[in-house]
Amino acid sequence: MMHYLLGWINWYWYGLLGWMLGLVEGWLGLAPQEGWAAVAWKTGFTVVCLLPLYELYLRFTNFLHNRRLRRTMEGHEVHDPQADKDNRFTEELDALKHPKATLEQLRREKRYGRMGEILSTMNEPAESARWFVKDRQYDRAAQELAKSGHTWRAARMLWRCGDYGTAARFYLEIGKTRWAAQGFERAGMIGDAAQAWAKTGDMNKALSAYTAYFQDTKDPPAGQEQMANQCYQLLHDPALARKGDPETRAMLLAAVGERFVLAGRNALAMQVMVEAGRNDLAAEIHARMRNSSTPRR
Repeated sequence: MMHYLLGWINWYWYGLLGWMLGLVEGWLGLAPQEGWAAVAWKTGFTVVCLLPLYELYLRFTNFLHNRRLRRTMEGHEVHDPQADKDNRFTEELDALKHPKATLEQLRREKRYGRMGEILSTMNEPAESARWFVKDRQYDRAAQELAKSGHTWRAARMLWRCGDYGTAARFYLEIGKTRWAAQGFERAGMIGDAAQAWAKTGDMNKALSAYTAYFQDTKDPPAGQEQMANQCYQLLHDPALARKGDPETRAMLLAAVGERFVLAGRNALAMQVMVEAGRNDLAAEIHARMRNSSTPRR
């Protein structure tokens, strides 16, 4: 057995590889290769010959593996995520790999909102906003516009859609306080509107906003107390202490004091009434406080 093995090795090394080396020497015009040079050439020939065999081996093993896998999966339904058009995660992965093809497919299907969502995940807010507008998702479009730095366009879009509160906050962010004040008024956010009017320097409009609220409000007592707190803070802002019509300020202080009385904050209400010049009401509050604190016999 060993005799045949050695004979085969000699044939392969000196016979077959020697013949191939002779062909290469003839083609390239090389001198006869000897020693390590011959060993290197023959090793290279061996590697080149083994590569196709290794490729065949890999293909064969892969074929056997797939065959075993198909047999084990017989009778089972395999879900293909590519066939599920509503698979959001798959669409986002496809968009990252093939953005143009995925977005073009969604455009043909007129799924403009989905295009906006995918472009948003791809950090393309301006382009995302364009497709949200086409899908009439104006609130999402405004968010994307704000993210892209187009806050003014976002505010204008929300204003046209009737979302005055959010639009006003965007206007306030870019320093358009007068438009912000108007938006807060339309949204019924009186406290924010008054603060915005005060920032514009128009204290009379700020006071008028609270005056209209206290005259017409139908809010529950808790809501009125919250608005009274905001008005009280505005009236006691040191930068605004001497601004606005004095009579209107006094009237608002009295309205604030009334809400504090309803909330049971009598001591503060009495102080506010004194500031409003309504000493008569302050005296009544003080009398009620004394009566409630007098022990019964």
